[in-house]
Amino acid sequence: MNPRILILGPCEVLGSGSWVKKIDADFTVAVDGGLKLARRLGISPDLAVGDWDSYRGTLEPWRAQGTRIVTLARKKNQSDLAHALSEVSRQLKSQTVLRAEIILVGFSGGRVDHAWSNTLEIVSFIEKNQKRIAYLEIAARTLAQATQIFLSTGELRVSMPKRSLLSVFSVSRSAHGVRLTGLQYPLRDQTLKPSSRGLSNVSRTPKVEISVKRGILLIVIPQSQNLRVEWGKHAD
Repeated sequence: MNPRILILGPCEVLGSGSWVKKIDADFTVAVDGGLKLARRLGISPDLAVGDWDSYRGTLEPWRAQGTRIVTLARKKNQSDLAHALSEVSRQLKSQTVLRAEIILVGFSGGRVDHAWSNTLEIVSFIEKNQKRIAYLEIAARTLAQATQIFLSTGELRVSMPKRSLLSVFSVSRSAHGVRLTGLQYPLRDQTLKPSSRGLSNVSRTPKVEISVKRGILLIVIPQSQNLRVEWGKHAD
């Protein structure tokens, strides 16, 4: 069974956040202000990384309950998330299980430049660890309507109501062998580059299939109630 890694960020989440507590994680990371979310939800992270500019509390209670604390300099070239993902990379390399399921919560809804920075860091992380990641989800439920965001390097099958909206973009230099079925605008073995192509597609069947042979796809599903997602073969 694939290990599941939960990464908590500083942005607020929709509602009570009880849906986060239902994520059965084997390893939890809090990134800076993500400790506030962890405290609110009663989650004890295994690792906390940050320069603590968005977390004003004391760190000693976390250390006392077994959280490993990594304190970063305030002046640095990369974000707290970048350093946290480096720690996760080391964690993955130390595991005998090659494929991990990674879910990020609390990394959208804040400043736009932060959101872009986070996305770029996550893409870089996937490119460096493709063989060790089964799937990665950015649970962006900070908006008035719940939105789910996935980054995929293989096959994704989504069960959803007909006429549901979704967008599929390339976030790598090129995404080759892209196939979209069950949508108003299908694709078969196409190449996508970073652009607006893929915006506002619509499901025509109850099950949509999205796959890529090489590259990274960003799948955005707004109003994402009543979804069921299955992950297929990872791209080699």
